Amino acid sequence: MVNSRYLTNAVEDHVRDVLSDKYETVFTRQVLRLQPGGYHEFDAVSDNRRIVASIKTASGGRHPTGNVLNCIAELYFLSLVRASKRILVLTSAELQQLFARTMDGKVAHGIETVHIPLPTEVASRVAAVQLAASDEIQPVLDAAELRAVGGH
Repeated sequence: MVNSRYLTNAVEDHVRDVLSDKYETVFTRQVLRLQPGGYHEFDAVSDNRRIVASIKTASGGRHPTGNVLNCIAELYFLSLVRASKRILVLTSAELQQLFARTMDGKVAHGIETVHIPLPTEVASRVAAVQLAASDEIQPVLDAAELRAVGGH
């Protein structure tokens, strides 16, 4: 079984560093209270909690629909947190383009979607781990259904 925790940390640490440089504040992973009263862990929250970000990555795997659905779930949580700036960070240009096409005109006001590319070494390792993980999963859909949702 593939252990992707190390790479998840490498990806999130890189994005937090980029956000820290851009906004001149420190970003950490934090659990925040949502407006309805529940809690959610966000990948990057500024020290003053004015900026909240969720980080999503993909390497162009065989199931892009799942990646988009994961992004939509994060949009939901971002829409429920109080913050001056709410950001969905996508580390894959391919996912960013697919997400932009799929969600054009459908993202809640006040949530920004940005692309922050990964360093080449990290991106290569992410792609290898995601390919191995994808090989471990047996799709429920048949070949025609996979083609219909953009799979290979």
